[in-house]
Amino acid sequence: MKRIALALVALLAALAAVSLVTQGTLWLALVPLLGATIGVPMGLLYPFPLLTKLTLIGGLAASAVTIVWGLRHHTQLRGQIFAVAGVVCWCLFGLLGLGTGT
Repeated sequence: MKRIALALVALLAALAAVSLVTQGTLWLALVPLLGATIGVPMGLLYPFPLLTKLTLIGGLAASAVTIVWGLRHHTQLRGQIFAVAGVVCWCLFGLLGLGTGT
């Protein structure tokens, strides 16, 4: 569990560093957090076309299953990779919803 948390913190720190260098603010580190929390409901409520909505729902479901499976097998390296990849995918699908601007 420590490695999973450390990897996620390292990813956010890398985004913060890139954001500070390129923009001078911490905005880039805040965007994945907003996408993971606010972006998911925004994407689910936005009237996307059917194929986009099904892709979003399927991706979120697959990401949730990947996170749970990774956390269940957190002692193995494969489980740690799956947990981190699931969180990253969840944030990416949340960014799609965050981009709706509603």
